[in-house]
Formats: sequence, structure tokens, C-alpha cells
Amino acid sequence: MTTGVVLLGATGYVTADIYDVVPGVLTLDEPVDPETLPGPDPEPEPEVTGLVEIPVAAGGVDLGTPPTPAPTPDAEALAAAVDAQLAAPGFFGSAAVLITDGVTGEVLYELDADRPVTPASTQKLISGAGILLTLDPDSRLTTSAVRAGPDSIVLRAGGDTMLARGHGDPEAVEGRAGLADLAEQVVGTVAEEGQPPAKVTVSVDMSYAPGPRYAPSWNMEDIAFGYNQGVTMIGLAGQRPRPFHPSPTEPEREAVTAFAAALSEAGLPAEVAAEPVLTSPVTGPVLGEVRSATIAELTTFAMDLSENALTENLARQASSFAGGPRDFQGVANFLLETVAGLGIDVSGARMMDASGMSYDQKMPARLISEVINAGTTGAEPRLQPLVADLPVAGLSGTLSGRYDATTTRAVAGIPRAKTGTINQTIALAGTTTTRDGRLLTFVSIADKVPREGRLEAQLALDRLTTALTECGCR
Repeated sequence: MTTGVVLLGATGYVTADIYDVVPGVLTLDEPVDPETLPGPDPEPEPEVTGLVEIPVAAGGVDLGTPPTPAPTPDAEALAAAVDAQLAAPGFFGSAAVLITDGVTGEVLYELDADRPVTPASTQKLISGAGILLTLDPDSRLTTSAVRAGPDSIVLRAGGDTMLARGHGDPEAVEGRAGLADLAEQVVGTVAEEGQPPAKVTVSVDMSYAPGPRYAPSWNMEDIAFGYNQGVTMIGLAGQRPRPFHPSPTEPEREAVTAFAAALSEAGLPAEVAAEPVLTSPVTGPVLGEVRSATIAELTTFAMDLSENALTENLARQASSFAGGPRDFQGVANFLLETVAGLGIDVSGARMMDASGMSYDQKMPARLISEVINAGTTGAEPRLQPLVADLPVAGLSGTLSGRYDATTTRAVAGIPRAKTGTINQTIALAGTTTTRDGRLLTFVSIADKVPREGRLEAQLALDRLTTALTECGCR
């Protein structure tokens, strides 16, 4: 588990990158007393065991009402618990909060829920919704190789930016498809045709879902310091950015070089063409193809680790699939329009990208809450995986290093939420379950946090979620 907190420039991006995986969904059939729960498991890949039963319905995740519905918290008692947390240090006098019943969608508490605030990466919930509402969640991204001439092979990008250099791992999301597998298919097909060439040159076709690499509203320091990367439609596993380890500026060149090496290793000598990046579509006989993890798995991966470029990549593919624009602002507009198609009010929202990396974006907490509720209430089944597979408090993704304080560790393993940190905003949005077993949704955004108060604000949001989880509130 790796955690890094870095301040960049006067207005730079602040983040904690944490890597872990915990599958499943928290659905309570019986009330759980948080005081009886164990603290967070120190192992790098802990399993959520002994906390709750985790039923999974065929073809999706069950976030519906338990067989015996747990009681809804009393609104006044809940308000008293929330107000006590908002009065404590960490919110710095400005917050937008919305808490609802996750089963019915009933609003239980709200504070400035319609005031547009900077959402940071909780905005990715809007993007995830737009992706899953547009693309088939069970579909996969195809990377193929085609013959462009007697001794010319073209690697055709298909949106997968996490290709393994070697063989793919069928159990992984990053590295599910492998260039060694593709190369072996190519070599086998060429051998079947007879008279394989002594050597081939390799290029890469980048005509799929093209668009600008960087948003004009991004701070390029975030790219240089490894907190974001340009958007492209092909790339290699292991080259996602990490703090102080930026990604290659042209992942497509890395991919075509790796593919040429894989072909040579498989028995077909290959070299990269002098000008390997092609922008026009290349047609020809398909020699092989490999497929990524599913769109649902990729979206979960992006939410879990708050992957900025992957979110942008998937959102661009969704817009392109629907015949929409492929520039950052156009994709952002497409995402809002898609969510509005559910009957959700998107007024007051200003999106400039899909990832939340542009500093001047705004949206009301109510918009984020309604997207979450569309998944928890069953109003939109396609959004259930988006909500059910969010990071788990103290155990996975961007929450794996949190909920370990004495004031919060009792509920580790229960809340699931998308985190957000940028400039003066610290945000958290997701679901939790009360002491009585009632599913709640929450959006809490502190938007006037000074630089030196960011960790304090993060803890304050965690304490607020802890209060919701521990609350019987009747």
C-alpha cells in the first residue's frame, strides 16, 4: 500500500494514491454494530470477511431492500449528529452536504445542496454514469493487428491503454490483454499463409476515437509530476502515472515498440517503422486480436484508483460511440446530457473535462447524490456497479489508507465512497449502512479548505461518515 501527499505550486493538485483491490458490495441483511467490527486489515490485499454477507445477483449487484427493511433514521436525530460533526474542526466554515435514504431516495439532511461547488474527483461519478449508460458494460476493447502489405503489420489501437507487454492475465484488469498473445496469433496466421517475410515493419493505427491529448484547462504541472497523463487510445500496463513517475508523453510509440519486440520474440523479426504513428484508418486482413477487461471492470478500476486519464479515455469512447464530440469540453457536455436523460437536474453544473482535473468546474452536491441514488434505489440498474464497487473505507482504492484513526476505525469496511481532492476542495461521496442496517447515501464537500488544513478536512469528512454509520438516530 502506497500513500503519497504532494503539494504542487500555488494551486496544484493534491492527492493520495493508494493501490489495493477488494471485490464485492456491502449489502446488509442484518444490523451490524460498528463497535464489534475489527479494525482495518494491514495486509496489502485484505478481504472483507466477517463483516456482512455479500450477495451478488446474476448479471449485477444487489443494492435493493433487504428481506426485512431496516428502520429509516429519524431526520431530527440524524441532523443533530451531522450538525455536531459540521461544527467540529475540519470544514472551515463552508460545506455542501446531502444525505438520503439509499432505498427510497428520501432526503434526510441537506446543507447548501444546490450551491455549485468544485467537486474534485467526485465528479468522476457523473462520468462513470455517462460511460455505463452509453457503452455495454460487458463489452471489451479490442486491440488488433492487420496486414498492411507483404512485410508491413499495423497494430490497431482500440482504446485499451493497459496492454501487457507479455502474455495477458485473465484475472487482471490492468494487463488483461497481452501483446505477446497478439504477436503469437500474428506469427501463427502468417505461418499458415506460407512464405512468411524475413522481417516486417510495424506501425500503429491511431484513428480510433481521436482527439486532443491534453485539456486546455489542465495544469501541466500535474502531468509533469505524475498526477495525470495525456489521453490516448493505446498504452502499456505499468505506465500509468504515479507521483514523481510521469507516464510516457506518447504511449502509442511505447506500445508499437513493445509489439515489435513481442513479434521478434515470437519468431517473426520486426522493427518499428521510421514514422510509426498513423492517423488514417488502415484496412487489411486481421492477423490477430486481444481483448481488454470489460467496460464495467475498467470503469470500476478508474473509480477505485481515481484514474484521471482512464476516465477521460472511457468517456471519450462513450461519446464517440454515440456519435458525439471527442474534445474535452464536448465530452463533458455529452456526459451531463446523458445523465440528464435519466431525469436528473444538471442545472448549475459546469464540467470542462471528465476527470475533475480542471480547477474551475462546479456542480451541486444534489447532482452527485441523484446519480448515486439512481444506482442504490434500483431506478437505473446500469448504475448499480458504479456505486456498489466504490472504494471501501480502510480497505481498498483511494480509501485504503483512511479510516484508521481512533475516531473512525470502528466503521472500516462499511462506507464505500469516491474521494476528491483539488485546491480548496476535499470531497467524499458514496454509501454507508447505519447501525440498524439502513442503507444511506451521502455527498459531503468541504470547499474552503486552506492548504495546511487538507488532512484535517479529510479526517472531518471521514468522521462525518462514521457518525452516519454508527447512528441509530431514532
